[in-house]
Amino acid sequence: MKLERVGAENLKLAPYRELLVSSYSKYLFEDFNPEFLQVYTVLDPGPIALLVAEFIPEMQRVYLQSIKADRRDSAHLLLDALEQDIQNQKMDSLTFSYEEEEITPDLISLLDERGFSPAYPTFTRYFVDQHFFHPDWFDNPPPLLPDYTIEPFNITEEEKNLIKQKVRQGLVTEDINPLEDYPIETLNSVALRHKGALIGWMVNKRVNENLILYSSLYVDDDHRSTGVSITLLAHSIRLQQNSPLRYSLFEINNQGLTSWLKFVKKRLKNTAFDIKNTYYRFKMYKRV
Repeated sequence: MKLERVGAENLKLAPYRELLVSSYSKYLFEDFNPEFLQVYTVLDPGPIALLVAEFIPEMQRVYLQSIKADRRDSAHLLLDALEQDIQNQKMDSLTFSYEEEEITPDLISLLDERGFSPAYPTFTRYFVDQHFFHPDWFDNPPPLLPDYTIEPFNITEEEKNLIKQKVRQGLVTEDINPLEDYPIETLNSVALRHKGALIGWMVNKRVNENLILYSSLYVDDDHRSTGVSITLLAHSIRLQQNSPLRYSLFEINNQGLTSWLKFVKKRLKNTAFDIKNTYYRFKMYKRV
């Protein structure tokens, strides 16, 4: 049994790809960039264990993206090699994010033994079947008041700059920033306007051919007391219900203090047919 560092391109080969955790392999090759990836494998004689880490030199951080090892001694070999490279490259921290169904008691014990922090909740995902989604707040939302309009999410450069300014000011957190670098779902991403001025949005993303991710609901503080947030979300959901797309995913960042987090927990939690949690653990390093 021996440890080898291999090129990231090897992840495309079956013996290595089969050792990736599913939540990572699902998206790895959509926009595959091996530049910052370090891949470690244990051979006996072929690959029996695998670890993939992403090194971000400008932030001095390392992200453990995937680890799979059935044997404790092979897991220690992988982490020994990773931590040696972390020290050699003068990185400050190692962070491991994982979905709760993919973590095993053995891996939890291993992380404890290696000095990782306790687990902290990051994201919670609520999966909803729109064929059965009819809570009272959705079927009977507050009426849209005069001077308010809901329309497709098409915004001007001036409005984009206004959003960027709100992000810098902390008025819009990154988890509800609609200017993230991913394609917006045009079916039901909508803008909320008051007398023509942009004051809110519900921006969504297509996960697959039958699932839409709702992750970015925002309404300016001055207008939330009108109940327009509920009306905005209900409008967006109804556009999906009028389409062939059946399933919705509502995602919240548990580290945020946003109205979206509170809204989802209060009004959507009990409508979900499945709830998945993501956690993270980290370890800090002293430079030598």
